[in-house]
Amino acid sequence: MRVQQSTSGPLLSRSASLGLSLSPTVIPLFHAAWLFALGIALSHTTWLRPSIVLVALAPVALLCILAAFCAQPIRWLSLAALWCLLGVWCAEMEPLPGPSRDILTLSDGLLRTVDGTVLDAAPLRTEQVDNLGEAGNESPSQRIDLQVANIEVVNDIEDRQVPAGGACD
Repeated sequence: MRVQQSTSGPLLSRSASLGLSLSPTVIPLFHAAWLFALGIALSHTTWLRPSIVLVALAPVALLCILAAFCAQPIRWLSLAALWCLLGVWCAEMEPLPGPSRDILTLSDGLLRTVDGTVLDAAPLRTEQVDNLGEAGNESPSQRIDLQVANIEVVNDIEDRQVPAGGACD
């Protein structure tokens, strides 16, 4: 008579089920999850161009396949790099929240006074702006996240401060 197994996964030895010793091969999804999270955290500190990350995924995946067949002892290192890179890719491809309609209608290139709180600021860096028919030039840029409280509305009749959450005229 055969006893059915209560779980669908591999059976652990008695010492492993008591928590005495766990090898990395027993819990591979845990390691994949924390390496993926590490990639997401790295993308918040260092910005990488998504196209470069996408191109880098192919050689790292080939390295994982090669390591699986030829270099068994270091296959975990290549898999760790792959999961980190996948985490960076997913974080870079995450859609940004949509802009506020009130602020979007007021972004017409005019100089406006804004009251708010600075939430985050990125360091100053140079961006290369390429226009067709012109030589590329580098200009400094800085990202500033601002929680807008009031914004200046200028029209032909008046110039006043309007709360950002309210309707604009």
